[in-house]
Amino acid sequence: MNLARLLSLTLLALPAVATAQDYTPKFARVEQRASVLDPRLCHKPEWPRELLRNLDQGVTTLRFQIAPTGKLVAMDVARSSGFAAFDKAAMVAMEHCSFRPGSVNGVPVQSSFFIQFVWAFR
Repeated sequence: MNLARLLSLTLLALPAVATAQDYTPKFARVEQRASVLDPRLCHKPEWPRELLRNLDQGVTTLRFQIAPTGKLVAMDVARSSGFAAFDKAAMVAMEHCSFRPGSVNGVPVQSSFFIQFVWAFR
């Protein structure tokens, strides 16, 4: 069997594998809603003193997983600000937030989302 024929057989097999997962017909309507964070129910993060003294700035991106009950299941730093103190301050502030879970067709589901903390002087 030559190489060109082997490659064409491999490429033909890939779409069948890719479309077998989570197939939703085009005529079916799926309503999805993202998790919602209520900023009024969160603590504002404190600027770490050692970083404030040095006028350090950065952006921390956190990733959350929210249970169907609205409870925080997991949280991690998706992208660091470059300063561990900024990242930790953002996580501490978010531990006390209130969340509303995501949903599919009105049924609460576990979902994930990202949020950014911009540590900058204006």
